[in-house]
Amino acid sequence: MSTVAAQQDPHPAAVCRARRRLATVVVEGLDPVGFRISEHLITNTIGTLVLRDDHQVTLRDAGFRSVDVGRNRAEAAADLLTGKAEESAVVEAPPDSSIRGADLHVLVGSHRLPDTVLNGSLEESAAVLPVMVTATGWRVGPLLLQESLVCSHCMGVGRLTERRPFRVFADAGLLGEAAAAVAAQQVAVLIDGMVPCAIAGAGLMADAATGSIELLRHLPGQECACLEASEELAGEELNGL
Repeated sequence: MSTVAAQQDPHPAAVCRARRRLATVVVEGLDPVGFRISEHLITNTIGTLVLRDDHQVTLRDAGFRSVDVGRNRAEAAADLLTGKAEESAVVEAPPDSSIRGADLHVLVGSHRLPDTVLNGSLEESAAVLPVMVTATGWRVGPLLLQESLVCSHCMGVGRLTERRPFRVFADAGLLGEAAAAVAAQQVAVLIDGMVPCAIAGAGLMADAATGSIELLRHLPGQECACLEASEELAGEELNGL
């Protein structure tokens, strides 16, 4: 998607609405954070929301009903969100199913995602947004693109601050809510295509101990194989999908 037409259009709000309705976003990982991101996305009228998570619902999974315990998370979430979605189509991606042609793949977890998972998602979608929430903070981004030559390690995917306070009285629910809201807002900015999103080539990182949020950019490692190839992309920025 290009931002040129959107920037020249005299009715940008209408353009944004149209782009959102045409967008297909996959959310993989329906823990409380992933479920909340999905709720935000249907509120933002994303056209098609694809849910993937073959774990079973437990009593600890916020957002689900007690009658959903034991059900597949994606199936239960699709049922719940379909009832709330007025302008979005919510569908479940069955286990081991293949997705093709999605605009964005949001991967949610509590630890660094393996490269095999990141690469597999990039084969299914034009872009991948990793979201990680732990007891020490959260990280949204950086956005990974199919044509990117910089590896996920050099992009800092899944890397959190090394600071470890002796004790953190962090509310897991608040951390998750904040991460979900930031992730959903960045998805909306990306799809609207009016301005470059913050997660283009950078990660938004929050520290639970201080509440600070930083925008961190990473350069390829001097000894990494992706360094030489990535130099060709220096100075380029993402202005939308």
